[in-house]
Amino acid sequence: MCDLERRKAKTGGIVVDVSSNYIKMCEKAVEIQEPWVISGRNIGDFYYNLHTHHRDIWKAHNKLASDFDIWLPRQDQLQEMLFPDITNMNWILNKLIEFSGLRGIESDSNVYYAKRFNSMEQLWLAYVMKEKYNKAWNGKDWEKANLLEYKAVKK
Repeated sequence: MCDLERRKAKTGGIVVDVSSNYIKMCEKAVEIQEPWVISGRNIGDFYYNLHTHHRDIWKAHNKLASDFDIWLPRQDQLQEMLFPDITNMNWILNKLIEFSGLRGIESDSNVYYAKRFNSMEQLWLAYVMKEKYNKAWNGKDWEKANLLEYKAVKK
């Protein structure tokens, strides 16, 4: 079974990153986790429970969230955090391309930073954390980012 099939199987056909790296990135993104726990999860949200001893991904069927639940936002949920009223997908995609440096207009370290992520959810989470909280992923945690360029931390 390929990675995409495993991801679909774990989430009932919806593709969401369930890798240990994405779970860690989400766990450390307290700025998005705290409001999710306080306001209650949405039906259909995916989450990982730190308290269980197996690596299952759960789909919310009620609004109750525990302190052990780690929300795994889908790509559309991450986009909604930055662009709640924008429906022009070309504009949204262009903003992500600018962030990732793939157009060649950003610094080399920014391009290197974007290449460290293995899924669109990881890249979008990094973009959300940069835009909303000025934080960059160092491979272990979110830290305040230099406004001009990201630290090039080797994998």
